[in-house]
Amino acid sequence: TKSSPALSFQMPFHSDIRHSKFTLMSIPHVKVSFFCVTKQLLVPIDFHIMENTVEILVGSSMGGWLMLLAAIARPEKTKALVGISTAADHFVTAFKTLPIEVRKECEDKGVWTIPTKSNKEGMYTVSMDFLREAENHCILQSPIPITCPVRLIHGLKDKDVPWHISMQVAERVLSPDVDVILRRHGQHRMAEKDDIKLIVYTIDDLIDKLTTMV
Repeated sequence: TKSSPALSFQMPFHSDIRHSKFTLMSIPHVKVSFFCVTKQLLVPIDFHIMENTVEILVGSSMGGWLMLLAAIARPEKTKALVGISTAADHFVTAFKTLPIEVRKECEDKGVWTIPTKSNKEGMYTVSMDFLREAENHCILQSPIPITCPVRLIHGLKDKDVPWHISMQVAERVLSPDVDVILRRHGQHRMAEKDDIKLIVYTIDDLIDKLTTMV
């Protein structure tokens, strides 16, 4: 019998359409390991492996980075990826471009505060412990061993994560089936009605593709 693909949303880094945001990386007094977060995301994938179903991983922003890491860790059951405003390596590389004195101040405070217009707080905060550990999981410096279909959606007006990061991911994944969709007026959260329609359509299209392949 045919089984429908399972959807897994990468949620430890998420925001809602009202622009409130909670991220594990922003709690300076809590020790959060990038590796441990990724390991937690493998739990539903492992469950579906036991259930003999396939996975479509969907990740937004930092969740898109984690999505890629999860796909690398579980290639046998990750059958497709949908990345939205994917932030692969972004915070690590962006921090390294800051002036030395700014980086030193962040090190002293233990957090890096990033201005943004994408949430009501007007900023993101990134724990320096988390940032240092995340360096061990950067993936854009070499080919990315992912061979399943990949769909990357990004807004050209994204002020938080540059759209060219999705292009870099597309260039480095080994899959022959990669599409990059750029929204001219899309912003980081891709939360407008037409943005959401596009995301749903993209997922539905992959489900149809995978179902016919079973």
